Amino acid sequence: MKKILFLLLYPATSFAIGTLNEGYMIVHGTSERINAHATCKKVANAHASRDYFIPTKTSPEWTSFVTNPPTSVTFSNCDATYRSCQDILRANPASTSGKYTIDPDGVGNGYAAFDTYCDMTTDGGGWTLVWSNTRGGTNKPNTNQTWYSATTTTPLCSQANGSGTTCATYLNNDKEQFNYFLGLDYWNRIAGQNSNMEVRYEWRPDYGQAIAQDSKWNIKRLSPSTLYFPKASNSIKTTGALTAGLFSTHMSAQYFTTTDLDNDLNGVINCGTSYSGAPLWYNSCWSGSINGGGENSGGGQYNGALYSGSSVAWGAADGTGAGNGWLYVREYEYPANCTEIKSKNPTAPDGLYTIDSDGAGGSAPQLVKCDMTTDGGGWTLVFNHNKTDGYFTNATQASSYNVGKPLSYRYSILSSLESMRSRKGNFTFKIDWPGYAPRNIWQQRTNPAVDQAIDGYIPLSIQASTNGWGGLERNCTVDCANAFMDGAVGVGTWYYGIGVYASWGAPGGLPSSNAVGGSGVSVNQTELWVRDDSFILNTPRDCQEILEYGQSIGDGLYWIDSDGVGGNASYQAYCDMTSDGGGWTLVFNHNIAGGYFANAADALSKNPATPSANHYSILNKLDEFKSNGLYIFKINWPGYNPRNIWAQTTNPTVDQAVGGYIPLSINATTNQWGGLERYCAVRCTTSLMEGSINHSDWFYSIGAFGAYGTPAGIPASDGVVASPAGAPQVQLWTRRSEGQFTKRSCKEILDAGLSTGSGFYLIDPDGVGGTYQPVRVYCDMVTSGGGWTRVAYSNGTVTAVTVPDDFFANTYRRDFIGLSTVTNNASSLNPEQFSKLTNTTDAMLVAAAYSATPIVETAIGLWDYDVAKCAGTLRHTSRTAGCAGQTSNDNFATSDMFNIALNAGAEGIVPYYRNHGASELCYNGKGNCSFEFYLR
Repeated sequence: MKKILFLLLYPATSFAIGTLNEGYMIVHGTSERINAHATCKKVANAHASRDYFIPTKTSPEWTSFVTNPPTSVTFSNCDATYRSCQDILRANPASTSGKYTIDPDGVGNGYAAFDTYCDMTTDGGGWTLVWSNTRGGTNKPNTNQTWYSATTTTPLCSQANGSGTTCATYLNNDKEQFNYFLGLDYWNRIAGQNSNMEVRYEWRPDYGQAIAQDSKWNIKRLSPSTLYFPKASNSIKTTGALTAGLFSTHMSAQYFTTTDLDNDLNGVINCGTSYSGAPLWYNSCWSGSINGGGENSGGGQYNGALYSGSSVAWGAADGTGAGNGWLYVREYEYPANCTEIKSKNPTAPDGLYTIDSDGAGGSAPQLVKCDMTTDGGGWTLVFNHNKTDGYFTNATQASSYNVGKPLSYRYSILSSLESMRSRKGNFTFKIDWPGYAPRNIWQQRTNPAVDQAIDGYIPLSIQASTNGWGGLERNCTVDCANAFMDGAVGVGTWYYGIGVYASWGAPGGLPSSNAVGGSGVSVNQTELWVRDDSFILNTPRDCQEILEYGQSIGDGLYWIDSDGVGGNASYQAYCDMTSDGGGWTLVFNHNIAGGYFANAADALSKNPATPSANHYSILNKLDEFKSNGLYIFKINWPGYNPRNIWAQTTNPTVDQAVGGYIPLSINATTNQWGGLERYCAVRCTTSLMEGSINHSDWFYSIGAFGAYGTPAGIPASDGVVASPAGAPQVQLWTRRSEGQFTKRSCKEILDAGLSTGSGFYLIDPDGVGGTYQPVRVYCDMVTSGGGWTRVAYSNGTVTAVTVPDDFFANTYRRDFIGLSTVTNNASSLNPEQFSKLTNTTDAMLVAAAYSATPIVETAIGLWDYDVAKCAGTLRHTSRTAGCAGQTSNDNFATSDMFNIALNAGAEGIVPYYRNHGASELCYNGKGNCSFEFYLR
């Protein structure tokens, strides 16, 4: 049996070709609309064979390209651009079918605008062409497609009865005169804010003949994580007697197949490599297809669009073949649930919204209530019961009542629950009782509206666990006489009742649990909410992943799988989601109320399923949290303010001296602090590990075997608990180093929402896993929008020894760059290299000798000494040439080493200006000075 490969793609902070941050590839014979740096141009590439890359990351790059375009590239001013053909039709109801320019994710966002063909008349119009295939022609754009090209390519065209890619020409003409292909990733963008789309397939047997088959259907949003599985439904035939085979055989139940990724159901061949390598949602292999056979060759069969039951299903030897076919998409109006609304508009307020709960048009859209703010937001209310309106009469009423009226005292759309199951197969529920603090959040696999025992229960954040709690079930073999469903799992009581038929407790009301209202106390109201976890990590590796993927619901217990799916089982851990940037996983807790650890083995693993225990340790799992050669740790002592955050390369549970220590944010430095180590050559008889480095003391103890000090406790440091007292509790946390501490720059930290204000951070300029090792730097997160990385500084009197000639184009005292500026010394991160690695565009100089500082200059491009920058406020020479006005100074590569100039070049910072003595740092009579230099 053929294996089907599932790709799970997680979002990441990266940019690709086709974005403002990297630039745009303009394929020959096509045009795109580019809006960059306040200048919008429609760029047309009329070259017969050459594609052009247009850089847009910085304003100078874009301006230079517009000023000096390559041969065959022309520009015109932008006109109004819409997301789709339907957007155009709504704005201009008189629009006729033909060529239009659309920008599916909006001008200036993500992908650039492009030309397409719009059908403005059929079935109400507003259809965007995404695929077409005619009987004649060669060099078809929908053949020889790899997975990458089939999903990401911008529109491609070929002549219908000839060869050549002439999109710009043929889109103006009749749709039979060209073949067309648009990558699947663009289809979702055409759908815009809507979750789903309609697809329409047209087929005619020959050129000029009438449309013989015309059918449309709904498809789910095409997700890479499900191999662009369309989940087609709701087919409607508008012309012809037969359902289009493309719907019935392919798009309703297949994964996408290309030449290099075989997901079809043919157990012998890859349908994607047959017949000229045409991609499709193959079954086995052809039975109605937009692609048809091959391109005038494959298997003796000829290209053309087919439909199931076509009289000329395959081509003949004389070149005639199946007919001409077109595939269009159009937005489908409603999101599937509140989670989808929240994901597209993070600032959406609580309130009433219209959704289509089955996500594909099978159910009528309905009004629902969305909670967009609490517990991460994106919750859809599926049940509400306020006893003011009495009780439900039976199961039928409790499963569906006052649909479309979510503010009613009795409201239920539980009959629609199955359509709210996520693509992962889960339900994520929240039950709460308005007026009471507790609420429970959990996942389960079983639909609680169906008579069955609960299965797949995973607690996420549980605040009421008494009275048999374990999720929700309708298990009539135990009890369903009093309520439609309940949360007293597997027992004959009905606590946590949903859809109760009678009063309970005194005074009478709804049963919740003893942890909510108290023993025997009923509540007045119960709500049940559901959230779609399709785009949320189901088994995150640690607390940091939960935070970065938007699944955090605050500090508390979460399920993680630190060695990844498929390794050891997942387990529950405690997460600090709020302090020091959040995302911290608790790996050790010691409260002396429970005594001390017995020995090293005891301290390595203790009560791993109970993070709240006085003795808790999962230190034996530390290597599962290591990344990029680093451990990131935080140690703190609850009840005391100091805490230390640092990085090190050695596992402190292994008998070895600490290595690779990098201080990140240190509050306690006394008593030989320098990281954590288990270094038995010095001491490990009283504690598993400690932070008095290479010393017989055992301050900063983790896993103490006995008491210390008066009053007795755990040795911390004199900076925490005044000597000789011990601390009553100590905790150790970790977080994976790809997060806040190894973004490429301070700007990436800021953009990722991981900034905790100006201060010291760890970055990795060439990305995690590159050759450039992570480095601790100072980040200015405030000035002129923040995100500045300090790449060089000098503090106090210096000499030629402390500030070398190549100070701004080489690394010098890199270890100092992440410390408070060291008196009478200097440090450089190699600003030129950093700029090229992180694509900086802005520079900032801070120097007391220059009264106008901080001097900020934006959009100046890379800080690159291969190119002289002789204009603007901040300037620099190149390796081979100086700038006018910089008298008595040569270029970068000679003795004067002129690096930063200002005041039209008359003043500047010269690390070693030999003509004015070995200690000269600042030019034009300013003498020695201190400065800080930042890039962004």
